[in-house]
Amino acid sequence: RAAIADFTRFVNVTPPSTDENEQHAYAAGGIRRLADALAALDAPAAPIANMRQQATALLNSSPASAMHANMTRSAFVSAADAFASLKESNQGAMAGGNTSAVTNVRNAATAITPGAQLLEQKDRIQAFFVSAKNALPSMTQAR
Repeated sequence: RAAIADFTRFVNVTPPSTDENEQHAYAAGGIRRLADALAALDAPAAPIANMRQQATALLNSSPASAMHANMTRSAFVSAADAFASLKESNQGAMAGGNTSAVTNVRNAATAITPGAQLLEQKDRIQAFFVSAKNALPSMTQAR
């Protein structure tokens, strides 16, 4: 479960940046680490592949691109889909609080405003990573 620990450590110790270039690296790094954590839990491959693709696209495009929020939101929604799939596949083994944890991840994912600069949404990005970190323990308990 090294990937889960790596994502948790990232969320706990890495703050969002006030620099546009570094904020894109922060978002991409968090997305990549979360994709790895979800893969370690055997989440479906398609959402994980989209997350990794969007993280790479974030790093390979101009930091000034308004498409970055769309890429980030797409990756976050894919993560929410992966959490929902994990919850459904383990419903019998999971505690009652998991539905709200998955809902919190989805709500945080859809809070990203398409077309807006990522730097302006750094608090929303961090809130998504925190909600994903908080949902991971309920996913690992079922495994």
